Amino acid sequence: MLNPTRTRARDAALVVHIQATSARLRFLCWPHGMLLDVPPGERACPADTLVRRCAGLLGLPPAQVVVDPSFRVDYRPLRRSHIRIWLLQLKTLDPPFVSAATAGGCFVDLLEARRFDRHLLEVLSAAYAHILG
Repeated sequence: MLNPTRTRARDAALVVHIQATSARLRFLCWPHGMLLDVPPGERACPADTLVRRCAGLLGLPPAQVVVDPSFRVDYRPLRRSHIRIWLLQLKTLDPPFVSAATAGGCFVDLLEARRFDRHLLEVLSAAYAHILG
């Protein structure tokens, strides 16, 4: 009997900022898309790796990037791909617009994210509903 080829899940994160005064939620869009990936070959805990990577790219102390432990989504954009998505929240008072731009990214709200494929939009909507209840 032949065993089907299985793909190993890779880990990635959505990065969000919630404005403290208005509760406005924005997603960080990186130059390559909405997800921040764990580098290939990384053996450390994916959550810790994602926090360190995000903080490093944005020039923030790691304490200002927090993993939401109650959110994890399996995203399957293609038949043989599997991405385990974590949710990282930036704890800065205001979104780090300049740092994001320096890293080649920008902040978008859910309506601006409509340009992404419907599967990713479902993940963004799930994160939005999770955060705002």
